[in-house]
Amino acid sequence: MEGLQTQDRKVFYVYDERMLAHKQYIKPPPEGSTQKVLVNPEIPERISSIYNHLKNEGLLDQMDKLEVQGLDEIEELIAAIHSQELIDKVRDSCAKLAEGESSNVINPGQGEIYECKDTYEAAKISAAGAVAGLRDILDGKHEKGYCIIRPPGHHAYHNHPAGFCLFNNVAIATKVALSAPYNLERVLIFDWDIHHGDGTQALFYDDPRVLFMSLHRTDKLTFYPGYKECLPEFVGEGKGQGFNVNVAWETGLVVDEVDRSNNTVSTLGNHDYRYACDTLLFPIIEQFQPQLVIVSCGFDSAIHDFLGFSNVSPLMYQYMTSKLASFCPKLLVVQEGGYNIDYLGQHAQGVTNGLLGNEINKVVTQADKDFGISTIEEVDIQKANDYAIENVELTRKHIKEFWKNIEKE
Repeated sequence: MEGLQTQDRKVFYVYDERMLAHKQYIKPPPEGSTQKVLVNPEIPERISSIYNHLKNEGLLDQMDKLEVQGLDEIEELIAAIHSQELIDKVRDSCAKLAEGESSNVINPGQGEIYECKDTYEAAKISAAGAVAGLRDILDGKHEKGYCIIRPPGHHAYHNHPAGFCLFNNVAIATKVALSAPYNLERVLIFDWDIHHGDGTQALFYDDPRVLFMSLHRTDKLTFYPGYKECLPEFVGEGKGQGFNVNVAWETGLVVDEVDRSNNTVSTLGNHDYRYACDTLLFPIIEQFQPQLVIVSCGFDSAIHDFLGFSNVSPLMYQYMTSKLASFCPKLLVVQEGGYNIDYLGQHAQGVTNGLLGNEINKVVTQADKDFGISTIEEVDIQKANDYAIENVELTRKHIKEFWKNIEKE
C-alpha cells in the first residue's frame, strides 16, 4: 500500500490535495475581442503530475506519507517571517472572491500572482507542510523528506508576495529550525530553482546560522527577478558576510528575444551545474558542516521547461540530492518552481531516488536521454560552457575570503 508506515523507512513525502484548490479561473474574452487571455503557469497540475508519476513508478511505496498538521498554529509561524499586514491582505482579499472566481494581483516588477477564494487556505497548507516535514526530521522520526507543495515560496519577502509566491515556505520552516526547541546553529538552504531565491536571501542576509546558496540565471538582469542582489558580489552583511553564495548564470540570452517554443534554446545544463557544485559549492558546504539541509527545489532549471530555458536532467538532480545528503542526512526537499507538467515527474523521480539512496544509474529517464546521457559519469566538468566557468569563478572571487581552500586548482 502507498505510504504504509514501517519501522525502517527513513524518507517521507508530503502531499495534500487541498493545495490543488489554488487555481486561476479563466474567463474567455468577449466575442469578437482580440484580447489575449493570459494563463498563469503556476497551475495545480504542477504537483499532481509529480505525485502521480512517483506513484506510478512505485516510489511512493518506498516512502511514508506525512499528513499536514499544525494548521491551527501556522499563522503564528508565518507571522515569524511575514508581516501581519501581508497575512491580513492575503486572507481578506481571498475572502472577497466568490466560488469559481479569481483575480490577478500584479506587483509591478515583482511577478504575477493570482488568488481565488481557496488560495489563503492552500498557502497555509503549503507552509504547514514544510513545517511538518521540518519537525518530523528534527524530531528524529525520519531522516529525509520531500514536500510536494504549492503555492511556492522562495520569492516572497517579509512584507510582500512576488513571483507566484505568497508565503516563503522554506524561510518559515528554517525559522522553526533556528528557534526553540531545536535551536540549530547551521542550516543550509540550497536553491537550484532557475530563478534567484531573492525572498529567502533577503530574510536571512545577515544571519550566520543560515548558509544560503542559489544557482540561477541573471542574463544581464533581464531574467526574473532581475535585481542586482542576485549577483555574486552580494555575499551577506554584518555577521552574515560570507554566508550568501550566488552563482549567477550569464548565458548570453536576452529573455525578451527568446523563442519560448524552443525549450532547449540555452546550452546551460548538467555539466555547468556539476562544475559549480563540485569545484565550489560542495567544498564550502563541507566546511560549513550543516546540521540540516533544505532544498528549494525548482524544476524550471530542468530540460524542457519553458520558463527556464535550461537543461538539467533527472540524473543530475539525483546526484545533487545524494551529495547534499552525504554532507548531512537530515535533508528536506521543498518544491518551488517547474512548469512543464509533461516532465516534472521525471525530475522529481531523480530527486526521490536521491533521497531514497537508490542506485544512481539504475533509472534513465527520457529527459536524461534528451540531454544525451545514460549515466552520471557522462556529466563532466570538463564539458562545462566557458561562460559557466567564468560565472562560477566570479562567485569564487567574491566568496573566497570567507572560506578555506576553495581556490581553483
